[in-house]
Amino acid sequence: MPERDIGVYRIKCVKVGGVTLANYGQYGFIQDEEIDLLDPTLPATIKCVDWNTADNMCRDVGFEIAQRVIAGEFVVVEKRTPNL
Repeated sequence: MPERDIGVYRIKCVKVGGVTLANYGQYGFIQDEEIDLLDPTLPATIKCVDWNTADNMCRDVGFEIAQRVIAGEFVVVEKRTPNL
């Protein structure tokens, strides 16, 4: 049985010196570090359960990650919706 495609939502920290996300279990990024928010190996404090959640976290200003995207500290480097 093929693995379920959940898509990709990859963000990159571009802030000099890195960032620690207070609202995500003090998850720390070094400068130029990239993660896929849908990666099942991420800690539960930052891992998203689905593509829509990841998209909301990066676009809704109520979320710390979205605020940091707006501030230019993070960039979204890849968005691929799941093939359902």
